[in-house]
Amino acid sequence: MSALLEALAANVPESPLYDPDRFAAIAANYRIIVPWSGGLDSTTAVDLAFEETQGENIVLFSTTSGQPWDAGERRARHFIKRDVFPMLQSLEHVEAVLPSATTTYGHVQVGRNIQIINAAANKLGPPLWGEVWLGWLHGETHIADSDKSLAVVDRLTRQTARIHLPLRHHTKADLVAHWIERGLVERAAQLYSCFVGGPTPCGRCQACFRFYVGFAWHDAEHHLSWLPKADFSKHITKYRDVMVNHPHRYTPRRIRQTLHACNRWEAQ
Repeated sequence: MSALLEALAANVPESPLYDPDRFAAIAANYRIIVPWSGGLDSTTAVDLAFEETQGENIVLFSTTSGQPWDAGERRARHFIKRDVFPMLQSLEHVEAVLPSATTTYGHVQVGRNIQIINAAANKLGPPLWGEVWLGWLHGETHIADSDKSLAVVDRLTRQTARIHLPLRHHTKADLVAHWIERGLVERAAQLYSCFVGGPTPCGRCQACFRFYVGFAWHDAEHHLSWLPKADFSKHITKYRDVMVNHPHRYTPRRIRQTLHACNRWEAQ
């Protein structure tokens, strides 16, 4: 069912209930809900929300769904809140259990994104007015920042929340630049973007490779403490083939950044 809902969400009609004046009248209930895994994408989204609101009315929303990486992500989140970005401890943090996936594709749980949106809006209960900030990067979805995105949540949950993608024009390298500009790149290097679920990043999965790409673009991969054990050979072979022979699958910026990282890896 979740996969069907995700397909329907792409073409949901605009909500006939949209009334800016009515929503403004309940602004006291406004929340920014940020699904937070402890990784680079979602933590950057949290930081942007924090900068915009000075930490007011932000809710971290974490999920588990019986996947192998759940325990590793939970341990990583605890470490990040305590030792890396203590300011996160000041934010309300909600944890929710999603239904276990009946279908997975590698690390991808089919329908997980729409389940997270649904659970995030429903968990806080009515009356909810605000936004669900998703840490999705450039090209990952077009359903955002419009009355249509509000209608998606309204149709699924009967809650009033707009989907917002603060990173929709960003690549991994742009996220690393965010932390470099704030003098916090060493802390950002301790974030947990890994599909394996161990106590530290594995240095071999696709998530670790994409994390590496973001740092390598800025010649800053030396901040990654787990890099000495990393092995990205299979990813480099795959990306070189796909990006050279099928460049239409990626943006020119992502191709440049990925191939730059491949070159740096091979030159080390």
